[in-house]
Amino acid sequence: MSVAALLDGLSTANIADACDHVGVPCRYLSKQLRYTHGEKFWGYADTVMWGPTRKGSEIIKPSPSTWQDVGAFVADIKDDGTQKVYVAGCREISDEYVLAGGMSLTFIEKRRYQAAILFGAVRDYEEIKRLSIPVWYSNLAVMDSQGCMKVESRGAGCLFSGHWIAQNDLIVGDANGVICVGINDVEKVLSRAQDIKHIEDDVLAKIQSGLDLFELVNKGGHI
Repeated sequence: MSVAALLDGLSTANIADACDHVGVPCRYLSKQLRYTHGEKFWGYADTVMWGPTRKGSEIIKPSPSTWQDVGAFVADIKDDGTQKVYVAGCREISDEYVLAGGMSLTFIEKRRYQAAILFGAVRDYEEIKRLSIPVWYSNLAVMDSQGCMKVESRGAGCLFSGHWIAQNDLIVGDANGVICVGINDVEKVLSRAQDIKHIEDDVLAKIQSGLDLFELVNKGGHI
């Protein structure tokens, strides 16, 4: 069964519960984030790892410019026909220096990414709020990352909210939050999430018909 079919009707809450059921750690990414809009999305992680810019061994040499640092990874943002989510991570949340602005996020949207999630700040809110894709970020800020942050790696995974996100891991988001499922765990987690959803839909229908939640849980062992 395709990933799209396995995800049909599921919420991130269903997926989080399924992770518990099958013994897979729940990688909840959005504890410190907000969003432009909460529409459901999914895609495979296209990762960028950011880090602070530090002086080298010879302090009299000039530091690389922002474009020297980020030009290569911008060139790699392409529409290759894969359903992707842009994931910008770093060791600690970058809430002072922005990880993306209106131009770069518009470019990401035009390359048919499904969403962008950033473990840090963004700017140019007027442009970002007009995008059709969800953008998840920590806060709005004004200061560019030039001279302060650099791209450490592209497509090699990244740290995000204390979790390691591997390239091509599955990212799913909705108004509840954003969650990551390892690519090797997708089928068992999503299959179990579908089972959970069917049970919960049945319980909810019985509650709506007037049955007692306490009795339903006692008999069915699920909430």
